[in-house]
Amino acid sequence: MTVPSSIDLELVPADKLTPDVIRKIDAMTLSISTADNVSELEKSIAASHGLPAGTQRRYKAKLRKIFGLEPRSSFESVLNHPQLRAAIENVVARSERSDKMTLRSAKHLSVVVPTTGECIGLDDLAKSLYSHENVDAEAVYKALVTRTRAGQVVTDDGTPAAIGDLPALSSVVRYLRRVRESEISIRYGRSRKNDFDAKQMPFVTRDPEQYAVNELWFGDHTELDFIIMNEQGKFDRRWITSFIDMRTRLIVGYYLSWQPNSDTIAMAFRNAVLGGQLKAFVMPSSPLEGEGRGEVGEGHYEPVHVNCLPENVTIDNGKDYRSKYTQRVFGKVDFNDQARLSVSRITRLHYTLPYHGMSKAEQERWYGTIQRMVKYLPGYKGNNMRLNKPDSLGEEIKAGQILQVETFDKLVALAVNVYNNKIHRSLKDQSPLIYYLTNQHQNRTIDVRILDFLMNRVEKRPIKRSQVTLLGSEYYSDELFKYNGKRAEIYYDLRDLGVVSIYVDGKFIATAANKDMFGKDARGWVKILKDRRRHERDLKEELQEVRKGITRTDAKYLLLEGKLSTAVAVPEALLSKSTPQVVVMTGIEKEAIEQSKQVKKHKEMVELEETAKAFAKSTKLTIAAVNKIR
Repeated sequence: MTVPSSIDLELVPADKLTPDVIRKIDAMTLSISTADNVSELEKSIAASHGLPAGTQRRYKAKLRKIFGLEPRSSFESVLNHPQLRAAIENVVARSERSDKMTLRSAKHLSVVVPTTGECIGLDDLAKSLYSHENVDAEAVYKALVTRTRAGQVVTDDGTPAAIGDLPALSSVVRYLRRVRESEISIRYGRSRKNDFDAKQMPFVTRDPEQYAVNELWFGDHTELDFIIMNEQGKFDRRWITSFIDMRTRLIVGYYLSWQPNSDTIAMAFRNAVLGGQLKAFVMPSSPLEGEGRGEVGEGHYEPVHVNCLPENVTIDNGKDYRSKYTQRVFGKVDFNDQARLSVSRITRLHYTLPYHGMSKAEQERWYGTIQRMVKYLPGYKGNNMRLNKPDSLGEEIKAGQILQVETFDKLVALAVNVYNNKIHRSLKDQSPLIYYLTNQHQNRTIDVRILDFLMNRVEKRPIKRSQVTLLGSEYYSDELFKYNGKRAEIYYDLRDLGVVSIYVDGKFIATAANKDMFGKDARGWVKILKDRRRHERDLKEELQEVRKGITRTDAKYLLLEGKLSTAVAVPEALLSKSTPQVVVMTGIEKEAIEQSKQVKKHKEMVELEETAKAFAKSTKLTIAAVNKIR
């Protein structure tokens, strides 16, 4: 293929040959030179001149079109071409967009502001509209169209612009995208303050080494990205509420539930304080040590009971964390009885900033870790069912591989134990549990009875007949006799509803019991009440089906007829027997009877006279003759 000796090229404007463009032209001149390894040459030029290898290949494709070369052919035939430098300048300079931050197609357009009469550029108006929250590029384009139809958009010569003179929607979208990426003030105006602070503004990072063990705990809950089978055999999702120690990143306690609330927070805090969920990984010293567990030569987890109370607890800002019950659990509320005053403010309670995840970064980091640890179990749904749901989820549901809640809870407990016993580099190559057990200096403890007392729920109920009613059950005590009619505060344990503590006017009065409620927790008893109502509703529906077609009134008539059919009949002899009747007449009744007789006699006289007249007329008799006959 012959290369043309002369090529018709437009001159590149001088203002386009900026130092950056000239640097790229020189880089392209080197890039098209002969080399044994073209890819290595492109990489070295990209590193030294800042021109990416992909951009070099696109420029080379344009040069081949200018010189009529075959695709992917070498440039040996044009290395000495007199217009090679001019061709490279055209390719590089024409590809440069020195006006990236403007709407090039709208340079000749201006907008007249109706209120002030001021003219502003179309791109400035678009940027101004786009800087407001919840305004997208499409809304900006529609606003430009509306102003054009109103005659507020004019050209350089002052004539009104047409809609066809406006830049395309795609151009407006690209322009505003570049504006958002380059101008941080636009991002600030378009963002909510909490989102901007979280993503853009600097913040102070806590140094874990400045805290002692149990000096600061974080508490929060999150939904685990799994579908499991609940107790009723239905698909459900599990939530975990947990507390983590700031210094050691140890999960000191957690609680699994179907829906997080203030009760789950209290249970997780109780587990964390008592340390009943902490387990240490140990290896048997001899095969005989592991024979009793059936784990010869294998490690196992041993429980570690550590009763400790944190000095500070930082929790989320949700309404369940802000509730009075949660504050009472942490001892923040002062109570009006001496027993509770003695244990008030057991720990200092703090709240994170709203919508500020980095306030509890250690907790959020652990949630990501636990999600990854159990990610490959059956039933994983991803953190967004609509965007990243795994393809295998539907197959696992059809195959019946979804885990039961008991199995899933055991696997989560195993994952927590593995995390607590895994070595962390930031803990001097120790596990969080070992570092936690070996670096406790001042261990604050609390009596479990006081902790349970703090966790009691409180309900206000009236005292009637020496008993109070709670959750549909009656609690009786002889001590309540003198307080009948008064309103009492009932403290009850969520885990056992057998005994309740009763306070009147802030003073302890008595404990009342219900033997049928021993061993039943609040959730279980509430479920029983719901089941009762559900069964009653089902029975009513079944009864309506049975009574279908017969109303309540029809049923009453049928019942009355049934009673009449079984009555004793009266003998006919009694019905036909004439019996004397004795009538006692009052004065009014006598007058009424006499008046009725007179009316009857008058009617008879009138009827007789009418009959006589008719007879006389028919026989052509006169009245006198009739009178003679009469």
